[in-house]
Amino acid sequence: MTNKWHINKKGTPALCRAKKGNCPLGQHYDSETNASNAVESQMKEQYGLLPQNKMSVERKKDLAELIKRISGTRAPGFDYEIYASLSIAEEMGLNKVSITDKNGLTVNIATDNDNKQVDASLYVDRSVKAIKNYYEGMGVPIKDESTLARVVYHSDDINKGTLVQSGGPNVLDAAIIKADEIVDIVEIKNISGGAQLPVTTLKIDQYGHISDKSLNLQKNYMKEAIKHVKIQDADGTDHKVDFGDPEKNKRFPLHHFVEQYKDKGATSFIYTTNNGEEINRVDLTRNTDEVVDDLIDRNIEANVTLRANLSSKKANQKDIKRFNNILSKDYFKSGRTSNTESFTLKSIKEDKISKAGKFVRVGGYILPIKYDNYKENLNKRINKSDMKAFRLVLTGNIKTHY
Repeated sequence: MTNKWHINKKGTPALCRAKKGNCPLGQHYDSETNASNAVESQMKEQYGLLPQNKMSVERKKDLAELIKRISGTRAPGFDYEIYASLSIAEEMGLNKVSITDKNGLTVNIATDNDNKQVDASLYVDRSVKAIKNYYEGMGVPIKDESTLARVVYHSDDINKGTLVQSGGPNVLDAAIIKADEIVDIVEIKNISGGAQLPVTTLKIDQYGHISDKSLNLQKNYMKEAIKHVKIQDADGTDHKVDFGDPEKNKRFPLHHFVEQYKDKGATSFIYTTNNGEEINRVDLTRNTDEVVDDLIDRNIEANVTLRANLSSKKANQKDIKRFNNILSKDYFKSGRTSNTESFTLKSIKEDKISKAGKFVRVGGYILPIKYDNYKENLNKRINKSDMKAFRLVLTGNIKTHY
């Protein structure tokens, strides 16, 4: 019996093992090649899958490893940014890569057998200038230009434009430049395992409530959902934001994701799955609700969380007042308000003592005592002004839902 191929529920070619007439997956193909061609055609038409018919996934991974090694970049997700960038560069007909290493030197490689040398500094310098002008035009100051063009993809035909992988605060993952003008700003994520949403720090008052100033910076749907939340709700755990009903909980986190990146100047969202084997593009220049509908159709979901465990600061008077008046009743064995300038770990409930890095954590506070030997310091007095307090941040996660 001749083998038949179909497209499985994950969108990849697979041998059909069902009895004739009983397969629920629809159309069948005589070969894996024909099934693969059908997948690519379908994905390109419906979802904007970037073509990968020239460079194999294995070749991309080899080049990504080389580019990463030369650049010395260890940022999370940089591998996937390179996978996506190589696909875009291939689409644009760009076959040369200029990489800035950790010493600021430019290293040039070719993605094919073209060994013709070009003046890479011209592409790098012009790319930096174009990106700097774009972000400063949005009111985003650029303090360190050295990270703006970590990797530049180009060719000996300047009319094809350039693709730049960027870095640095408030700068998105990649930019496409033609005639010295930005034509596309790209955010790239690997969402097969989940990717973090942007992080927004929220100011809080001495009682732990989110300040009016921070609330007023949020869209109305977000403001309504978080206005009654306190930082103690997120002490030691992620507090999932509830928008009121299942439909809103499906749409509003994606809405938040899209608007966050639109506000940052992004015009495209590219996501990768399965170790870079699929590279998909979403047009962010459309109406936000239309983009959200598109993401839902692609089985992409998101959630928004409030967290008090990502970053910390030296405790100020508001933090200490909150510790004394509200939280200490939960932390201290006595169950009473604490008004002293210092305290000991011996007075803290044992189940409230946890770890933050190398140090002792009590709720939303980090104490100046190493966790590994804290039991030897139970009677040591701790000045409250020496504590660190976690900031409350708004973030979340986006992923492909299979």
